[in-house]
Amino acid sequence: MAKIIEIENVQSGMVVAKSIVNRFGQMILPEGTKITDKHKRVLKTWGVKYVTVEGFLGGDIVNSAEVDPLEGFDERIKNQAEEYLKKKMCWTPRNASETGMYNAALGQIIEKISKKKNDDN
Repeated sequence: MAKIIEIENVQSGMVVAKSIVNRFGQMILPEGTKITDKHKRVLKTWGVKYVTVEGFLGGDIVNSAEVDPLEGFDERIKNQAEEYLKKKMCWTPRNASETGMYNAALGQIIEKISKKKNDDN
């Protein structure tokens, strides 16, 4: 069974359960790849925060339904980011993969807004 895990918890030897693509749709790691330390560095460079890996026992693996990339952010910033994203997107997520992409985009926008607000203060 595949699980979603934070990039910080990825360990060498884990197997990618779902191909990882960058924001341009280019494949970074294909499904079935055994992860190495070099892969982990590349994923971090591309800003990947979560990876779907083949299920393993223990660790901080969470079910994809439990992942909340928006947790801990100010509600006003979340709302501002959602409004911005809705104006830019011409579709509504229809499945778990699309919801994951939407949440990843939303998380990036929230981080940019938060950083800008911190820089302004």
